Amino acid sequence: MSNPLKTHTDNLQDGGFIFSSSLTNMLEAAHGNGVFMLEDYATGSGIRNTPASLSGAVSKVDASTIRIKGGFAVIDGLLVDFAGGYSSNAPADTFNVDLDNSSYGSALTNGQSVIFVVYVTTDNSTGVKRIGIERSSATSSFPVTPSSFLNEGGALDVDQTVVLALVKADYTNNSTTMKIDIQTIYDVRTFIRPSPIYLGRMSTGAVGATVSDSNRINEHQDLDGMQGGGTENGAFTASNLGALWMSSDPAGEDVLFFSGTQGGSRRTHRLGPNKALVSSPSSDLTFEYDGYNFFILTPSSAITLTPDTSDSAFPPGHVVYVSNLHSSNAITFENGSNDITINGNSGAVIIYNGTAWYTAFSSTSASTAASGASGLIQLSDGSSGFTSDTDLSFTTGTNTLNVGGPIIMSGSLLKAPTGLEFTPTSSNPGTAANTLWKDSSSGYLKLNADAVLTAGNFATLFATSAVGIHSLTAASIASGDFLAIADATDSNTTRKESIDDIATLFAGTGLTASSAVIGIDAAQPTITSIGPSDAAVTIGQNLIVTGDLTVSGSTTTISSTTITVDDKHVELNAVDSPSDANADGGGLILKSASDRSILWSNANDAWTFNQNIYPSADSSFNIGADATRFTAGYFDTVYGAGNFSTITGSGDVAINTNDFVVDTDGSNPAKVGINQATPLAPLQIANLGFGEVTGTLSATDNNGSNVITMALFAVSQFRSAKLLIEVDGDDGSGGGSPGNRVIEAAEAVVTHDGSDGRITTYGVVQSNASETLQATYSVTVSSGNLNLVITPEINSVQYDARVTWQGMVA
Repeated sequence: MSNPLKTHTDNLQDGGFIFSSSLTNMLEAAHGNGVFMLEDYATGSGIRNTPASLSGAVSKVDASTIRIKGGFAVIDGLLVDFAGGYSSNAPADTFNVDLDNSSYGSALTNGQSVIFVVYVTTDNSTGVKRIGIERSSATSSFPVTPSSFLNEGGALDVDQTVVLALVKADYTNNSTTMKIDIQTIYDVRTFIRPSPIYLGRMSTGAVGATVSDSNRINEHQDLDGMQGGGTENGAFTASNLGALWMSSDPAGEDVLFFSGTQGGSRRTHRLGPNKALVSSPSSDLTFEYDGYNFFILTPSSAITLTPDTSDSAFPPGHVVYVSNLHSSNAITFENGSNDITINGNSGAVIIYNGTAWYTAFSSTSASTAASGASGLIQLSDGSSGFTSDTDLSFTTGTNTLNVGGPIIMSGSLLKAPTGLEFTPTSSNPGTAANTLWKDSSSGYLKLNADAVLTAGNFATLFATSAVGIHSLTAASIASGDFLAIADATDSNTTRKESIDDIATLFAGTGLTASSAVIGIDAAQPTITSIGPSDAAVTIGQNLIVTGDLTVSGSTTTISSTTITVDDKHVELNAVDSPSDANADGGGLILKSASDRSILWSNANDAWTFNQNIYPSADSSFNIGADATRFTAGYFDTVYGAGNFSTITGSGDVAINTNDFVVDTDGSNPAKVGINQATPLAPLQIANLGFGEVTGTLSATDNNGSNVITMALFAVSQFRSAKLLIEVDGDDGSGGGSPGNRVIEAAEAVVTHDGSDGRITTYGVVQSNASETLQATYSVTVSSGNLNLVITPEINSVQYDARVTWQGMVA
């Protein structure tokens, strides 16, 4: 590997010779002409330091033929490809030029030599692929490089060229027409590299000076006056040139500027970067054209946002983005007599045309994300977003509006409908009076509990309807009284029947009937059930069961407000043969808009909760205890403090906190391992450990014979390491008393073979101007440790030393 320019510069060494093409190529490069090497921009390229593999390399094929590697070049500002350009991300390597051509000159004679100039031109005539060839005159001495190619001229508009190589050929008595044999190829390529462009921060002040409006160069006038103005004022403003530069915004941060002509006048624009102000202001704001251009504001009161032109003018086309996140407080954008108002939960894109500001776009905040499943009707959530309810949806296939609850309206529910369809239900679905519904049991249309009389049910309802008795005088039923009945054997015709006959009808085992009274024998053992088999029994008062209560139905419905149970246990799944399988899915379900449940999962062998679990008070209760722990916990995210013996992540583990502290117990310090299960150092990343040691030598003990010895690490654990050493000492100017404090820092590398250590110290620097040397440094191996030994250079003063090390595992 070598510098791509090596073959070009070899001849420029002392004692060498120089071709004119080396100088002309340099001048061309200063003008922006040269080979544009793509490998300059791909630092991972395997050929970027192999000149023979790069664009424009010329090599010998045979006695009269050369091969030119393709590529790109810039000539007079024009990017051209030559010799086939690039193929499969590498310079093309298929273009040959046969120099055995009489068009280049006459055949050589014995002892003669010539030089061919191989150059890139803008000419892309058939076959030449922008490669030009010019031959020198034949001579018996070293040929003179031809130069007419420097003025290509002719039919071309571009006279500039870039030379790739000089090819020296000598006479040979071979079969070629020109009697040439290529001897030497001199590589004179010049590579241009226009990017990256490095920009310095322009200022009329000193390097690092505090930024102010007086030293910022943020206008085209500042460019003309940056050297003081007056007789040295520049001519940029009056020219038709453009300029690109970097300076500072009002806050001292970097901004890229461009100045050019717009609308017949010189303007200066800030190109970037964008700068956003996210704030909750309580008072008015101003901004300059090179300052903030994005405002995301939540004003605590109505405010005004004013463009500030006191330092520099806003150019036409300047755009400002304003977003008002407050729900009601407005932002007024100051625009003379045509102020622009951005109301709460709104935003605007505002553009300047050179005389006034205009709203290019404005909108209230809106959410494009739908809420809930497909088909749910979207409703405003009151915060510029959407919400939905599973009881309100639309089915597109049937054009059906689905409402799962009551519809409450202040006006008419329907207008000009063609029909009203009811879905039968077993009970009144309404929670208030005046509910019209269809009973699935009787098939009747009902208003509340009353059946609505229709042509289809008139006969039945009339025959079975009760006579209104609310206005009659009350009297006791006695023998001889009659009741009205519907005679099922005669088309439900209304008949009368005596109460005596009814009593006789019901008389039987356990029942007695006398004088219109039916009695029940409470001690009758054969009465084991009450009520009909196909209807419910209602008990109007309290029910007291002195024995066990057994309910054999599939569902037990309790409508009480509170259930009180004295027993300490509630048993579920108490079947004859309980098992994990028939217990699966059992538990507690709290009915709500959607069920809240605690259920047993046989597959997971665990209780499953379908809702969050919260303590009744913040930071008051635990899950488990120090002596009774859960085996493992699986979480997506853990918030707050935790006491964990092991944390195992299935992917990346992010700990979002201000301070991440690992075991602050100084008597038993922790070790942290990254890609290392058994760290040997306070911090170990794979096989690289990090540690710190300190040491002190008091002024009394610093008598010329004592040293500071610090154990770095065990030689069995780490071998080679890099040290950063800091010694806090003295320059000795106190004559036995403290003098001027000196901080000395040094870097060193150390290693050992288990019994002896070695150290190389470098980069020693002191904090005082006199550069008083504070100590010398050595290493020893003792007690199984590699020790750093610091020998003070100044006696009778206190020395404090700190060393951090990073070492490779042995």
